[in-house]
Amino acid sequence: MKILSLFILLPLLSMTNVESGLKLSSAQRYEIQESEQLSQYFQLEMLIDIPANSMPKKSFVTVSSGVGGYAFKSFSFQDIKAFGNAMSIAVDAGAKFHYADKILDESFTENAVNMTSGNLSIEIINKKGKTFVSNYVFKWGVATRIYFDEKESSYFTITPTYSLVEE
Repeated sequence: MKILSLFILLPLLSMTNVESGLKLSSAQRYEIQESEQLSQYFQLEMLIDIPANSMPKKSFVTVSSGVGGYAFKSFSFQDIKAFGNAMSIAVDAGAKFHYADKILDESFTENAVNMTSGNLSIEIINKKGKTFVSNYVFKWGVATRIYFDEKESSYFTITPTYSLVEE
């Protein structure tokens, strides 16, 4: 009786091993295919240059950007003495910094190569709490001068570039 039951169970065990082996090999092939596929991103980069003594004291600046109907993450910077939690800049020293954000979107990256410009929205809150909002059109690789006030006496520049990156 024990020998008979062993003969019945052996074929069943071998079928189970074969089936699970197939599942493992197909799962391994799927993982390899997925890891070989790279995603393409449209990356917007900006170099921000704030000359020394150009930024008004206690000012807070938020920059929002968009290209082709897509909005990138906004970023902010402020005078050391301004109220807020953005990147602090010493007015008398000035600063240069880099911003980058990317969007994953197949159709957007294909069309982005043909786009020549984008939009900037700049919100500046001065030391008295008054808010100025300005909109600018930028071109790739061209420095756009952004004024802190209506007198256009103080400014900073933003130079946007783009690239298509794969990850």
